[in-house]
Amino acid sequence: MKPVRIRVDLPPLGGKIWLLDRKGTFILEEGPGILRTIACTHAGAGALEAFDGIPDVGGHFPGDNMEEPAPLRPGSTQAQIDEHKQRRIAYDTRNGRAIYQAPAAIMGSFMMDGGFLHGLTIRATSGHASVSTVASIVWMPVRQRAPDPAGDA
Repeated sequence: MKPVRIRVDLPPLGGKIWLLDRKGTFILEEGPGILRTIACTHAGAGALEAFDGIPDVGGHFPGDNMEEPAPLRPGSTQAQIDEHKQRRIAYDTRNGRAIYQAPAAIMGSFMMDGGFLHGLTIRATSGHASVSTVASIVWMPVRQRAPDPAGDA
């Protein structure tokens, strides 16, 4: 499913908020931020997923095919331990890591306050074309500090 970019301006106070009321894949933020809340007000209409990542034009994430590293075996060498650590970090921070999943039966407001590194993408699916999940999603991008014109740090 081709992703749709959603543009929401950052208000002076609070986070960004968007009402999900249709099926699809939606890119809410590009870059790091915090997923604050998902308030699903209409259960039984479809599943909802949130991802730390930005999909390609076909809706696939670069990290989709990355395999989770197998556990280390006893007696591993330091080189094997170091390689495993690097592979584990790459897997745990991959572009496309699922950070929230709710089947159709889930309804309620879920307080997250969890960070994302690459961006925030929401995927809403359902079994019927005329119904979809309804949810309010609140997130906060990392605010970029403007350079101080006076040169103070």
